[in-house]
Amino acid sequence: MVNESLTLFGTAASCTQCFALMSNGLKPLDGIKDILANTETNILTINYDPDKISEDDVRAKLRSLGFGGKQLYCIC
Repeated sequence: MVNESLTLFGTAASCTQCFALMSNGLKPLDGIKDILANTETNILTINYDPDKISEDDVRAKLRSLGFGGKQLYCIC
């Protein structure tokens, strides 16, 4: 099993409420391994199994939660 990582930048990575929204929306998806936020650098890393879920699927889910594009801005 090979895992892939999707690394995104933005203020949502350091916002507790936004991070919880993203985590609660992504974690139930089959193939999501873990979601890590670095609040000092505003970097969000999503580790996933590409055999179960694609990067496009992860990005589509983030868009459906209100986080679009390559950067994740706080929506609070």
